[in-house]
Amino acid sequence: MKVVIKSYEESNEEIKVAFSSNFGEGIALWQGAIPKEGNSYDVELEIPNLLKWDKDIQETKSHCYLIEILDNRVCFEGKLESFSEEDSCCVVRLGDSIILLETEGVPSEVQSYLRFETDNIILYENNI
Repeated sequence: MKVVIKSYEESNEEIKVAFSSNFGEGIALWQGAIPKEGNSYDVELEIPNLLKWDKDIQETKSHCYLIEILDNRVCFEGKLESFSEEDSCCVVRLGDSIILLETEGVPSEVQSYLRFETDNIILYENNI
């Protein structure tokens, strides 16, 4: 996913960034060298916590891709590409990118659009 770093702050050896993308804006922890404000980066987005269906993830009637900040949480809207019953992981499409989610509960149908939110996101620079 391509993001532009809007700002960053360092504290306790962590780098927190505010970013924008073609789908909206978010905040995340940054892994790697300190990013430059205003620069574009190709990143991998990780959501390390377990998300629960019907609590953190819901089906939405909106058929769009979106990233937005609401109440210090980052909300995403994307399309459910696949779900693995073996490990309860799912792949969500966000434009040309995908996000892997570890989930708990009964999933929506594949190809449905989802809205999910978290306060724990990590961006890794791909160095492509």
